[in-house]
Amino acid sequence: MERPKILLIPGLSDNVQTMKKTSEGLEQAGFEIRVMSGNWRSKEESLAQKIRRVRKELRFRDIKAVIGVSAGASLVFSAAADLAEIEAMVNVSGRLRRGENVYPTLEQAASQSSAFYDAVVHVEAQILPYLTAQRREHIMTMRGTHDRLVPPSTTNLDGATNIQYPALVFNPFNHLTNIRQGLRSQELVDFLKTKLR
Repeated sequence: MERPKILLIPGLSDNVQTMKKTSEGLEQAGFEIRVMSGNWRSKEESLAQKIRRVRKELRFRDIKAVIGVSAGASLVFSAAADLAEIEAMVNVSGRLRRGENVYPTLEQAASQSSAFYDAVVHVEAQILPYLTAQRREHIMTMRGTHDRLVPPSTTNLDGATNIQYPALVFNPFNHLTNIRQGLRSQELVDFLKTKLR
């Protein structure tokens, strides 16, 4: 039997090799993981171009689920939310909206990438208001309790599976620790197995 294919897009660090290593547990759980760069460092590639590139990959590779890590979450939601063939969408420590009275602000968090800023604004205005209750049942958001880069008001979605987990250790790099913890969690494996046919 063919393993379900999942596209994973990393955050602003765009570290494809690290994401491949971190997602090995998903491979062992029976999924085929394809890690694709968000190309966040490019000043020339607009959000619209990124969305087209991701959609091409989704269709060419017969992808069934998407995982967006940190900034990658807003890109996968922008590209895949309206595609019926995508059976599950997962946000691991990523912003899907600006949030209110948060620090850091979206402007601060996206200071190195205008495409990241544009993606969050696009998701908040053009994607989230149109997600049906049925579609939200196929979405998981994951966030670590002490992840200061991803305030709670920027990530959780009504009607979705929202997971908040305590940090294993408290340190100044909690965002990275939380990403690893989320990608290696049994909750993620169970969610994907439930949603992917």
